[in-house]
Amino acid sequence: MISDEDIATASAKDHSQDWKAKDERCWEGVVPVECRSASCGTCWVGVLGGKEKLSDVSPREVKQMKIFGYQQPEEAKPYLRLACQARISGNTTIIIPPWNGVFGRKVYGVEDVELEPATTSAKKLRETISGAMSNE
Repeated sequence: MISDEDIATASAKDHSQDWKAKDERCWEGVVPVECRSASCGTCWVGVLGGKEKLSDVSPREVKQMKIFGYQQPEEAKPYLRLACQARISGNTTIIIPPWNGVFGRKVYGVEDVELEPATTSAKKLRETISGAMSNE
């Protein structure tokens, strides 16, 4: 861990085990992470100890946690945090809930869908680019 590094980035540096093999939610470390921008709520963790070693919660993190439905006291260092936003400056004990990281794709059934352009000029441009790339 590097001081002032967010929890998600710090956990991605832990290569002591194959986290993905142990838990399919964990793509790059022990904490499930998808967006790294407080947009998805995948990386929320509970802080069991050392919350004083975490950065104050940002206005964006407060707003997003409410959107995700996590109600908590209005305090600078709450017990629920987004691992991609909480910056760490010392030993902290966190818990990763077993349902963490199952939102988004699994709950809402989000799939990758190729969107068609809304205008014919955009469609023509896409065809031109695709044709040029296939000729290389």
